[in-house]
Amino acid sequence: MDIPTLITELQLRGFGQEKVDTAIRCLVHVHAIQDFTTDGNGGVLVEDVVSTYPVEVVQAASELFLERSKSGAQQVYRVRWGCEDAATNMEEQLWDLSSSRWNEFVSNVNDRYLGYLLPRSSVSPRVLSEWKLRKDLRWFSGAIPRHGWNILRIIDDIVAIAWKLDLAFGFRPFRGQEVQGERVLLHEKAFEMLQERAADPPAAFEKAVGLWRFFSEYDAEATDFVALMRQCDLSLDEVAAQVDAFFEKGLTTRYRGSQYPPYFVNQKVKKEFQLEVRSLLAPLDSWLIGSDSGVAQVSQSVVQETGEEDGTERTLS
Repeated sequence: MDIPTLITELQLRGFGQEKVDTAIRCLVHVHAIQDFTTDGNGGVLVEDVVSTYPVEVVQAASELFLERSKSGAQQVYRVRWGCEDAATNMEEQLWDLSSSRWNEFVSNVNDRYLGYLLPRSSVSPRVLSEWKLRKDLRWFSGAIPRHGWNILRIIDDIVAIAWKLDLAFGFRPFRGQEVQGERVLLHEKAFEMLQERAADPPAAFEKAVGLWRFFSEYDAEATDFVALMRQCDLSLDEVAAQVDAFFEKGLTTRYRGSQYPPYFVNQKVKKEFQLEVRSLLAPLDSWLIGSDSGVAQVSQSVVQETGEEDGTERTLS
C-alpha cells in the first residue's frame, strides 16, 4: 500500500486531517520500534498501542497497515507485509518536516556537554531513557553537581523537543513473560545530528573519572580490589600507573602487585592524598566549562565541591 492509497482509505472512514496524521504517526511509531528491535518477532505491545491512540485509529490501523501477532508470550502489533515501504517513506517525510527545527535546537546545545553525555556503547544508543544510567556519568555528576544539573537539563530538553517534533517513540521492551519499563527511542537521523554536533572529551579525562571513583572508594580492609577495579572499568596497569604517580608525589608507597594491599597511603599526608584524588576530576571539569588551560592544576571549585547546589542534591537517577 502506498501513501496516497493509505490516506484515501483513512478519509473514506471519515477521518479528518488530525486523525489522518494520528494514524500515520501510529504507522511510523510501530515501524520505528519494529525496525529497531533486534528480535525479528518484536513489535509494539498491543496494550501500548491501544492506550496511546484513539480506538477508531487503532481499529483503522488494524484493518489497513498493522497486523496483530504473538511474540513469545506477548501480543504485539507489527507493520503488515506490503506496508513497510509506506512506513519508511512516511518516516523520511516526518524527518523532512522536523529536521530544520531539530537542527535549530541542536545547534544551541553545548557541544562539549553533548559529547560527554552521549552513549559510548553501540548497544541501543538511541534509547534516550537509558542515557542517565551510565555509571561514570552518574559518578561525575554526583561529584560535581553543577555539571550534573547541566547534563540533566540537556537530556531533559532533548527528550522534550524530540517528543514535540514527533522524533521520539515510546515502547516497552519484553522478553517472555517479562515486560520492562517504558523506554523512549530517538529517531535515527535526529541522533546522527546530535553525534555530528558533539565534541568528544579526551579519553584520558573520562578515564580519570574511573580512577577518581576507585581511589575514593578503595579501602584495603573492606573493599574487593579486583571487583572495584572492574566496576570502574579500569585495568590493573591503569591503577598501578596512577599509584606510582601518587608515589612520585610522596603520597603513597610504590605499587607492589606481590603484596596485599598493593599500596599504602602515607598517613602523614592523607589529606593531601584525598585532594590529589579529587583533582583527577579537574581536567574534565575544566574541559566542560571550555577552559583547556591549566587543566593539570587543581581548581578550587572542584576541590571544594560538597555535592550540594542551592541546598538540593541533584543526581542522575
